[in-house]
Amino acid sequence: MKLPILAIIGLALASIAPLAVAIPSVAAVTVGAPAPIPPLSQRVTLSYKTTVNEDSIGPDRQSGPLDGGFGTLKLTFNSDGIIDGTYKPDDGNFQLISGGRTSRDELWISIDGERFIGHFTRGGIALMSPTSVSGRTLYLAGQFEQP
Repeated sequence: MKLPILAIIGLALASIAPLAVAIPSVAAVTVGAPAPIPPLSQRVTLSYKTTVNEDSIGPDRQSGPLDGGFGTLKLTFNSDGIIDGTYKPDDGNFQLISGGRTSRDELWISIDGERFIGHFTRGGIALMSPTSVSGRTLYLAGQFEQP
């Protein structure tokens, strides 16, 4: 028995219809708005929820989040390129921040004597410490927090 082409297409569509329900719609997936990059001409204070991870080389290699590696970074970006603010680990005391920003939006900050360099990202900021003599590098990621 031969089926008309429309009947074959109808059967094919009916067999895959249940699968379409299981596949999420691309339009339903939403991506958050990008984190703001403060203009160089204004004084702006932004807050970031942070994580600090360590990576090291050598026989005592360690990788992963540091104990107490979570906190809040509150940075004031001044119109002269100077950055100041505070870092508050979730399990510690406030630490003062000093730093700077270039016209190319490269950043550097110093937290408790540890220097970090980096840049703005879609979600906030990404910074790293220069590798120490012992082979230790720290990575600080900051996710922008709405005020």
